[in-house]
Amino acid sequence: MKFKDKDGNDFPKWKEKKLKEVMQIQGGFAFKSSLFDQNGIKVLRIGDVEPRIRLSDFSGIHSQEKPDKKYIVKKNDFVIALSGATFGKVGKILDDNIAYINQRVAKFETDQFLDFFYQLILTDNFKNYIISIPTASAQPNISNNDIGNYKTLIPNIEEQKKIAQFLSSTDFKIDIENQILKKMELQKKYLLANLFI
Repeated sequence: MKFKDKDGNDFPKWKEKKLKEVMQIQGGFAFKSSLFDQNGIKVLRIGDVEPRIRLSDFSGIHSQEKPDKKYIVKKNDFVIALSGATFGKVGKILDDNIAYINQRVAKFETDQFLDFFYQLILTDNFKNYIISIPTASAQPNISNNDIGNYKTLIPNIEEQKKIAQFLSSTDFKIDIENQILKKMELQKKYLLANLFI
């Protein structure tokens, strides 16, 4: 599929770049586990990284520490798990709440169109690149630098926006279908609980 500019012309050719040339990859804060509790700020850990993250439903760890604002994640930000069984897993923040990223979780920032890069990180090419990095250690790890060294073709900002908006509309439909599915599952549980008495 090819997108056209506002005058109906082809966009310029995509340029090969490393991600670190167009993005900043911010690693998480080293929270002290001794200060974890059920109050305070929300701490997004690697185990909390799910494809669609709703911080309003957050049931993870909180902390009394207050790190720098650079560790905050908010609506439309996306994160990646850097270690463990879920390394390489990507999640997007869907609501207006905020959380702070813990160490071994990284977030992405760019002066270009952020949602395009979210879609790029979801591609099989990127996933295969990430899977190829860890050494044969007990705990697979990737670094911010590993991610930054990923080389790919990148369009100009106007085309980035068109591509991201097209793919995001599909994401929106998936979210609606998932919400309907969850409601149906709850309805079935209710029926099962009341029919088999």
